[in-house]
Amino acid sequence: MKFIILGLMIGLSSPVFAQQSPESVLSNFYLPNDKIQVIQAIIDKDQQKLQDDRADIAEAQAELAAQMYKTNPDWPAIERILHRALQGEYKVRLILIQRAFEVKKQLGRDTWVQLFKARRALQQITKRGERPLDFTSWRIIRLLREFR
Repeated sequence: MKFIILGLMIGLSSPVFAQQSPESVLSNFYLPNDKIQVIQAIIDKDQQKLQDDRADIAEAQAELAAQMYKTNPDWPAIERILHRALQGEYKVRLILIQRAFEVKKQLGRDTWVQLFKARRALQQITKRGERPLDFTSWRIIRLLREFR
């Protein structure tokens, strides 16, 4: 029994099961210019609508915060504001989901998966305070930050 457990532990720690570091993922992520342009076009298509919806959400959140300071809040107003904020969130999420499916459709599942892995790696590196430019180009960094 001990040998079985030891064998499993050794097997699970092998390179096949090892997770790549964020630095490695980002360093190995490559997209040719034509694919970058395809993704950028998909992002640009709805970017203004996305910014407008996010601005509407921020405005609704500010109005909701103002209502919270009142001694006698206006509950019907709070419900309308909350509904508007949630509608905005719905619109934003829908755009982001449509964007992801469009990239997947245009570039294929493998590129789509690599794009999300690279995006996660960029977030981890940035969160630690490291410079992403040490691992990839500014163009890829910009693309990954815009793509959600």
